[in-house]
Amino acid sequence: MSRIGKISLIHEFCKGKDTVFTWKEVVKDMEQIERIKKMEEYLEISAKAIDELESALGRYEKARVALKELSDYYESPLWLKDFEDDEAGRLPEGLKKGVLSEDGVYDVLTRGHDVTDRMKGIVDASEQRI
Repeated sequence: MSRIGKISLIHEFCKGKDTVFTWKEVVKDMEQIERIKKMEEYLEISAKAIDELESALGRYEKARVALKELSDYYESPLWLKDFEDDEAGRLPEGLKKGVLSEDGVYDVLTRGHDVTDRMKGIVDASEQRI
């Protein structure tokens, strides 16, 4: 913190008080104020992140059903038939066919597994600290 910042904090701390403080008392109280400000910042960051994570987890929980259906389809003979029909030009033009991209489906399923593993790792790390 700059010298001017420290003087400003001292002024703010002493404002309206009739007591004379020693320099050590002022510095100790300044450190306390800075600590509280820092912890308040951590509280706000944490609360915001938790709110966002709760929202994302809700959407992900719903998507897990879709991921399971997608995985079942991708591993079924139906996917292969649809893929071959697309390759042969038997599907309508303009039809969205990203699901027939081998890499696209594989990448989404792999990312889904990676996210699940990451969440498990976070939970494991949290349990070790408590």
